Amino acid sequence: MNFRPESFDRSLRVSQLLQRELAFLLQGKVNDPAVSGLIVTEVKVNRDLSQAKVYVYSAKQMKPEQVLQGLERCKGFLRHKLATTLKIRIVPELKFFLDETIMFHP
Repeated sequence: MNFRPESFDRSLRVSQLLQRELAFLLQGKVNDPAVSGLIVTEVKVNRDLSQAKVYVYSAKQMKPEQVLQGLERCKGFLRHKLATTLKIRIVPELKFFLDETIMFHP
Protein backbone atom coordinates (compact mmCIF):
# COMPACT_ATOMS: atom_id res chain seq x y z
CA MET A 1 0.00 0.00 0.00
CA ASN A 2 1.03 3.55 -0.63
CA PHE A 3 0.48 5.85 2.36
CA ARG A 4 2.19 8.94 1.01
CA PRO A 5 -0.04 12.00 0.80
CA GLU A 6 -1.17 12.95 -2.67
CA SER A 7 0.17 16.50 -2.27
CA PHE A 8 3.69 15.12 -1.91
CA ASP A 9 3.39 13.21 -5.16
CA ARG A 10 1.98 16.27 -6.90
CA SER A 11 4.73 18.58 -5.63
CA LEU A 12 7.36 16.07 -6.75
CA ARG A 13 5.81 15.81 -10.22
CA VAL A 14 5.57 19.61 -10.53
CA SER A 15 9.20 19.94 -9.37
CA GLN A 16 10.38 17.55 -12.06
CA LEU A 17 8.26 19.27 -14.70
CA LEU A 18 9.56 22.71 -13.75
CA GLN A 19 13.15 21.51 -13.74
CA ARG A 20 12.84 20.11 -17.26
CA GLU A 21 11.11 23.18 -18.68
CA LEU A 22 13.37 25.71 -16.96
CA ALA A 23 16.44 23.85 -18.21
CA PHE A 24 15.06 24.02 -21.75
CA LEU A 25 14.27 27.75 -21.44
CA LEU A 26 17.65 28.64 -19.96
CA GLN A 27 19.52 26.71 -22.64
CA GLY A 28 18.06 28.52 -25.61
CA LYS A 29 15.17 30.90 -25.03
CA VAL A 30 16.78 33.53 -22.79
CA ASN A 31 18.98 36.18 -24.40
CA ASP A 32 20.63 37.45 -21.21
CA PRO A 33 24.32 36.35 -21.27
CA ALA A 34 24.36 36.12 -17.45
CA VAL A 35 21.59 33.52 -17.57
CA SER A 36 21.92 31.62 -20.83
CA GLY A 37 23.51 28.22 -20.47
CA LEU A 38 22.77 27.76 -16.77
CA ILE A 39 22.25 24.23 -15.55
CA VAL A 40 19.16 23.63 -13.41
CA THR A 41 20.32 21.12 -10.81
CA GLU A 42 17.19 20.90 -8.67
CA VAL A 43 13.75 22.38 -8.15
CA LYS A 44 11.89 22.10 -4.85
CA VAL A 45 8.21 23.04 -4.79
CA ASN A 46 6.39 23.52 -1.49
CA ARG A 47 3.27 21.49 -0.71
CA ASP A 48 0.75 24.11 -1.80
CA LEU A 49 2.66 24.64 -5.07
CA SER A 50 2.92 28.39 -4.49
CA GLN A 51 6.72 28.66 -4.41
CA ALA A 52 9.58 26.90 -6.12
CA LYS A 53 13.21 27.01 -5.09
CA VAL A 54 15.29 26.69 -8.25
CA TYR A 55 18.93 25.68 -7.83
CA VAL A 56 21.21 26.51 -10.74
CA TYR A 57 24.86 26.03 -11.59
CA SER A 58 26.90 28.22 -13.89
CA ALA A 59 29.92 26.73 -15.65
CA LYS A 60 30.86 30.23 -16.81
CA GLN A 61 33.32 32.36 -14.88
CA MET A 62 30.74 34.89 -13.69
CA LYS A 63 30.20 36.47 -10.32
CA PRO A 64 27.32 34.86 -8.41
CA GLU A 65 25.66 38.27 -8.01
CA GLN A 66 25.55 38.72 -11.79
CA VAL A 67 23.92 35.33 -12.28
CA LEU A 68 21.28 35.95 -9.61
CA GLN A 69 20.57 39.46 -10.92
CA GLY A 70 20.14 38.04 -14.43
CA LEU A 71 17.70 35.43 -13.14
CA GLU A 72 15.72 38.11 -11.32
CA ARG A 73 15.54 40.15 -14.54
CA CYS A 74 14.10 37.27 -16.53
CA LYS A 75 11.88 35.80 -13.78
CA GLY A 76 8.71 37.27 -15.29
CA PHE A 77 9.59 35.98 -18.76
CA LEU A 78 10.26 32.49 -17.37
CA ARG A 79 6.98 32.37 -15.43
CA HIS A 80 5.07 33.57 -18.50
CA LYS A 81 6.66 30.87 -20.68
CA LEU A 82 5.97 28.23 -18.03
CA ALA A 83 2.34 29.33 -17.79
CA THR A 84 1.82 29.05 -21.54
CA THR A 85 3.68 25.74 -21.86
CA LEU A 86 2.67 23.74 -18.80
CA LYS A 87 -0.77 22.40 -18.06
CA ILE A 88 -0.88 23.48 -14.42
CA ARG A 89 -3.36 25.87 -12.88
CA ILE A 90 -0.87 28.06 -11.00
CA VAL A 91 2.79 28.59 -11.82
CA PRO A 92 4.76 28.81 -8.57
CA GLU A 93 6.72 31.92 -7.64
CA LEU A 94 10.34 31.25 -8.61
CA LYS A 95 13.17 31.81 -6.14
CA PHE A 96 16.67 31.25 -7.48
CA PHE A 97 19.70 29.94 -5.63
CA LEU A 98 23.19 29.06 -6.80
CA ASP A 99 23.97 25.39 -6.32
CA GLU A 100 27.37 25.36 -4.67
CA THR A 101 27.46 21.62 -4.12
CA ILE A 102 28.83 20.96 -7.59
CA MET A 103 32.58 21.31 -7.76
CA PHE A 104 34.54 20.62 -10.91
CA HIS A 105 38.26 20.01 -10.61
CA PRO A 106 40.50 20.39 -13.65
